[in-house]
Amino acid sequence: MDFRRGRQHIREQAKGKKVLNLFSYTCGIGVAAALGGAKQVLNVDFATHALSIGQANAELNGLSDSQFQTLQDDAMLVLRQFSGLGIKGKAKRRQYTKRSARLFDIVVLDPPRRAKSPFGAVDTVNDYQSLFKPALMCTKTGGQMLVTNNVASVNLDTWVESLRRCALKAGREIESVEVLEPDVDFPSMDGQHPLKMAWLSV
Repeated sequence: MDFRRGRQHIREQAKGKKVLNLFSYTCGIGVAAALGGAKQVLNVDFATHALSIGQANAELNGLSDSQFQTLQDDAMLVLRQFSGLGIKGKAKRRQYTKRSARLFDIVVLDPPRRAKSPFGAVDTVNDYQSLFKPALMCTKTGGQMLVTNNVASVNLDTWVESLRRCALKAGREIESVEVLEPDVDFPSMDGQHPLKMAWLSV
């Protein structure tokens, strides 16, 4: 329920766009983007069962295979490849599918709080930038990003400022930030909602 506002927003913005949905889980926001008229939605997650639910939801909504696609793989691996950063260190010696760099009109970055893989770590408290930089580099200049942080202890303003700094270090600039608040029927008792959603124009 707390991510409903994000699904509504991307459905309004996705018409004719190519969308990358990272850490997609059951692809709810990917389905919303496709129903909004996205040209193509690629949903990436490591969990086969979650993606199968997403695919079933897409079929129930009459979405075509060309419009709605799933990719079962490590999101960190895919991010580094699509961004052009490549695979480095010991991870290079592992077996993995090689992919070329790609750009998308909209990138959705909705990571778990913490995870670890041979291709990188997810830490949305102490190192969100290691996710945000490659996701930004997958986004076309003039494109949009929907980024989230689900940790209650992370301050919204501090988090957004860290995104701005990270973008500048990467040679890009965040042109605008729209904070999407969860709907009123999913309130936070202390006014500090754990889910923070930012719609970025980059």
